[in-house]
Amino acid sequence: MGEYSFTPPWVQINAFLDATGAALVRELVRETGPRHVLHGRDVTAVARCEDSDHVLFAVGDPPSAFAVVSLTYSGQCEDDPALPTTEFYDSFDAFAKAHMPGCRKNDDAAMNDAES
Repeated sequence: MGEYSFTPPWVQINAFLDATGAALVRELVRETGPRHVLHGRDVTAVARCEDSDHVLFAVGDPPSAFAVVSLTYSGQCEDDPALPTTEFYDSFDAFAKAHMPGCRKNDDAAMNDAES
């Protein structure tokens, strides 16, 4: 998986060195029932938000999308297929634009848009 740059309050999770990533994936698997959009999908925890319960997951390998999930930390399957709440983004840049307004990539994109 590629390298991504994050700005606070987002913190990158190193899937190979950080047990947090595996624990977040396990919690997602516990919480998602058969009707949830991420149920049974291949996901990797990429980052977590330090001031909320949001986790950024890459969906697929290689990633075909990114999902911001608001884990409930209930430790059990949620009855409501809308839980945990999930927002999909078709690229990392789309995620960054929505969740990291101060992100350098966003500033570069804004400059490119202004030049067009």
